[in-house]
Amino acid sequence: MYICIYIIISILLSRNTMITSCVVGFQKASLICMALAIPIYICFLKKVYDKSLDFARCKIVIFLLSSMVIAILIKRDWQLYNISVLFYIITAIVVATLIDFELFKKYYINIMLVLAICSLLTTYVAKPILIEMDIQEKLESCNLIIKNSSNYNFLNLGFGFALFQKDYIRNYGIFTEPSFYQFYLTVAIVMILFLKKNKTRIDWIILFILIITMVTTFSAAAMVILFCLAIVYIVELVYKNRKNKKNLTIIVCACGLLTGLMLSIPSTRNIVVTSYHKITTSNESSISRYGSLWFTLEKTIKSPIIGNKIAEISTYKESITNTTFAISAIYGVIPLIYTLYFTYKLASDNGKNNKILSIAIMAIIILSYNSHFYVGVQSFWMILLSTIKLNRRGENKNENTLDS
Repeated sequence: MYICIYIIISILLSRNTMITSCVVGFQKASLICMALAIPIYICFLKKVYDKSLDFARCKIVIFLLSSMVIAILIKRDWQLYNISVLFYIITAIVVATLIDFELFKKYYINIMLVLAICSLLTTYVAKPILIEMDIQEKLESCNLIIKNSSNYNFLNLGFGFALFQKDYIRNYGIFTEPSFYQFYLTVAIVMILFLKKNKTRIDWIILFILIITMVTTFSAAAMVILFCLAIVYIVELVYKNRKNKKNLTIIVCACGLLTGLMLSIPSTRNIVVTSYHKITTSNESSISRYGSLWFTLEKTIKSPIIGNKIAEISTYKESITNTTFAISAIYGVIPLIYTLYFTYKLASDNGKNNKILSIAIMAIIILSYNSHFYVGVQSFWMILLSTIKLNRRGENKNENTLDS
């Protein structure tokens, strides 16, 4: 249970949440996470002392951390940001060693379900009611309305935040941007659709809530990712039922009917058209994203082994809105290769997914986390490294841990 609490805190107090940026503050949030990590580290050290870790498996993460530390030392990049990233990666490895991935999935899906429900209630129930009541000054005096870094008012209900404007409908969840939120929802949806061996009726209900929540972010990335997830899942169903003509006909007809019904709804068509234009036309968002991508790619080519000082990357004229090449631009291509490898491990951990399906899922996850800059986000590394297994083969990972 303690590790579950730590996972919750790691998500709530990550650098990209409104709780950290507007309520608690980054310094306090970091100290809280470090303090709460102490029992987890003690439990991990006990495993080391008991020689229950597989050294051959440990070498892969040791090499990753060594490549990053060496790059930092060679560049003499003494930014505290680098220390925080190393702490996040090490802590993610420790947590993954102490908890089985099946249990991690259960915790994560339930956490995202609660956050999804809270965000929907905050944005589409509580906010409209409070705006109509016209009690903004009272809400501000109770810290139920706070300001973000851009000086916008947000309704703060703890597990849900909403821009306090009458006609603004995008769902932020607890995050500073809706495009941050879509990544966490994407991972939960992937876990249910592709990483669960047996789906129950409850799973389908949870999946429906998560998809609705993802749509309400009105993020172009979210729309593209939902489309890709639907295509991959339909192709998987067709492939599995390719020899059963009856099932195959039902699947094709159901998909065609559902698509037609969805496109017949004006609001759905508007979302699709708006997302298409945001991606294909030149606008402030697309210019920033493509510019960020090319900037980090050029920096990677310039210094592929040790990367560049983080200040050189973070001072880009716009803002860094990608993760994959941002990692290589800062720490070199070795951490980039590791990031892709761990993403593939996450996509293929089911054990039933073939390589083509795993690569497709991997591509979707990469697309999702390249909608923003996640290098300095603790929960990102915890998710990405959640499938690491450093225990000896055959050992029960939950034995003698904080969850036992």
